[in-house]
Amino acid sequence: MPTSVININPDAPEKEKIRQAGSVIRQGGLVAFPTDTVYGLGVDAFNETAISQVYKVKKRDRKKPLSILISKEEELHDLVTKIPEPAKVLMEKFWPGPLTLILPASNRLSKLLTANSGTIGVRIPDNKIALALIRESGVPITSPSANISGHPDPKSQEDVLRELGGEIDLVIDSGPSDSGLSSTVADLTGESLNILREGKISKTNLEEILNEKKVVLFVCTGNSCRSVIAEALFKKMLVEAMEQHPSKREILAKIEVLSAGVSPFPGMSSPPGTLKVMQAEGIDVSGRRAISLTPELTRKSSLILVMEERHKRVILNMVPDCGDKIALLKEFSENRAENLNIPDPIGRSLEVYKKCTSEIKSGLEGLMKKILKTGI
Repeated sequence: MPTSVININPDAPEKEKIRQAGSVIRQGGLVAFPTDTVYGLGVDAFNETAISQVYKVKKRDRKKPLSILISKEEELHDLVTKIPEPAKVLMEKFWPGPLTLILPASNRLSKLLTANSGTIGVRIPDNKIALALIRESGVPITSPSANISGHPDPKSQEDVLRELGGEIDLVIDSGPSDSGLSSTVADLTGESLNILREGKISKTNLEEILNEKKVVLFVCTGNSCRSVIAEALFKKMLVEAMEQHPSKREILAKIEVLSAGVSPFPGMSSPPGTLKVMQAEGIDVSGRRAISLTPELTRKSSLILVMEERHKRVILNMVPDCGDKIALLKEFSENRAENLNIPDPIGRSLEVYKKCTSEIKSGLEGLMKKILKTGI
């Protein structure tokens, strides 16, 4: 059969041409298309006849599973039975991008697609044409390289036609591939990271991300009351959570908890009110000394929890590009009031300290639930 070729603008894919390609996939056809790695061969991942054709035209061993592409993370939940915590960490860092994750496959997926392995390779490509094609097709699509198995990866439509011309329905031409390197394939179905193929992302890079500490930073004014209380309580909560949720232990153990003040007296110890409310929790903070918030500490933090809106403004004046990781602690409370500020108790009665501690606890409990569910 003749193979059609359509040219599509890689920066602004024409909707009508994408519709044409999506229609071919929905009807069971084979479409070669550009990705952020090499040219891939896409068919409807739920169409077993089309999947069989992929194996045939590529002369691919049917004992080798095919990977698939999706356009957004939410689509993953119907395709796999479990998303391990390390996978979530890597997805957040590298998707969209050249990282294929091997995960436990859902029964929805054909055993031909998975080569009866019980696992499936999935990724979200960082390519406008590929993403538009997946969305238009309305299904996940396969993503092996568009060539004869064992031959050099195709970097252009000319490469594809030389290999598969007359065997597939359509080639989308958007010019040469930017890199010509395949995606890195990481198996996360076992107890540890297993690199099956090292591509654009190195094994070292993946290991660094998985072993990276996540810093949760609590910020108040003087770093002697509210942020000290939050830091101490959250450290205690983390220890308890690791005991109660063994499956989350690896992720929780990588969380480092710190606190600082936007205008402290450096070296100042915590006042009696802080010491007393912490003693009631079985925590000794008598050795804690106030430290100043710095740009370096701000940048290295994954999540910054402030006690008042004004703290957020101070931090943004210091490091303007960190707004996406700052939140008011009280935003996480299940009993959120209209006023999300937690007032400074310094110099006030023990009852005020107790009320402050209760508000902080409520926010921390909500924060912990969020971390246990979705991570930081």
